[in-house]
Amino acid sequence: MLNPAQHNPVQSTVLFPWLDWGKRTAGLTVPWFTLAFTLCSVMLSLATDALMMFCFDRVAIDQGEWWRLITGHLVHSSLDHLWWDALAFFCVGYYLEVKSLKLLLIALLTGFVMVNGLLLSPWSPLLYYCGLSGLLFAPLTLALWMHWQSNKGLFGVIPLLVCLGKVIWECGLQSTLLVVSGWPAYPQSHLAGIVGGLLACSICHRIMQKSV
Repeated sequence: MLNPAQHNPVQSTVLFPWLDWGKRTAGLTVPWFTLAFTLCSVMLSLATDALMMFCFDRVAIDQGEWWRLITGHLVHSSLDHLWWDALAFFCVGYYLEVKSLKLLLIALLTGFVMVNGLLLSPWSPLLYYCGLSGLLFAPLTLALWMHWQSNKGLFGVIPLLVCLGKVIWECGLQSTLLVVSGWPAYPQSHLAGIVGGLLACSICHRIMQKSV
């Protein structure tokens, strides 16, 4: 079977914009941004008094400590929490960055907006929050969508269905699979990340449409 990009270059550029962007960075072997982002999360999480200084703290943010909107996603409440989040982010970030750094940056931006928007909204009861998992679901959603579009059929859709099933299960039981964080779970942030990922898909599609 022909690759979609080989079958119809113009149409595939619209439907599969990452295929075109991927050609521009095909020689990339080291995902420098993903590596730096992951190492930053590890170092911040292991720093002394990291949670006190860097976690999402709603009262502190209201008092002007705006950096917590960023660092709150980077610090973690336990080594187990850090391990799973850092490993998952590196894998997803690598997948996107070797295709195009633009894809990863757009997904991170939309993820930041949607997850922080939820945490600051009246719908969130949390005063404190930490961890990459909510933000992670934005690039993960974009990556899974790309995989599905490039691999039509059961093989392509299974990862997406597994991801959705995991989030639904976590939201229903208010607990997380695999991770033991020491803090109360808030899987609604994962839903916000998914919304951010869907927004990233839409943005990437519109950008490529304009460039055709």
